[in-house]
Amino acid sequence: MSKEHAILFGMATDEELEHMRYIALQVNNILINYWSKMNIDLVDFKIEFGRTKNGGIILADEMTPDACRLWKKGTNESLDKDVYRFGSGVSALAESYKVLYNHIKNEDILFSNELAAEFLNISLEFKADHYILYRNGDELISDIGSSTYQDGDIEANMEYIYNVSSF
Repeated sequence: MSKEHAILFGMATDEELEHMRYIALQVNNILINYWSKMNIDLVDFKIEFGRTKNGGIILADEMTPDACRLWKKGTNESLDKDVYRFGSGVSALAESYKVLYNHIKNEDILFSNELAAEFLNISLEFKADHYILYRNGDELISDIGSSTYQDGDIEANMEYIYNVSSF
């Protein structure tokens, strides 16, 4: 959808769209660095934004090989859903996903505190006075008066899902 359509249909203001663009560019930089450590090029990706019950904009998406295109550096061999899309079949797709999994596992950076902190700091770059931070569906902090926060309770090999609403 174009910026003009989003504004015309009342889905977002120009300021909100600029903020989403800013967040998308930050996510892009983090993911490029993340995959580059494994000798993989991030070709492109998609993310989706949503609204909280209070109307705040949140990044509400997952990052999987189904949501991006990943190629081996130098060979441009696809390691994402394009393997299936271009007719190689489900078994070839499963093999590509295993290759990605092994890269991630071998690099031991899937659940790094540093990576999680980078994404968390992105989530809190909203231009509002106060924020509510949720981790795994539970309210973590009810009123953050700052635009940055770093979670000191992140553990290795744990999955964390953060949501932020602003007011």
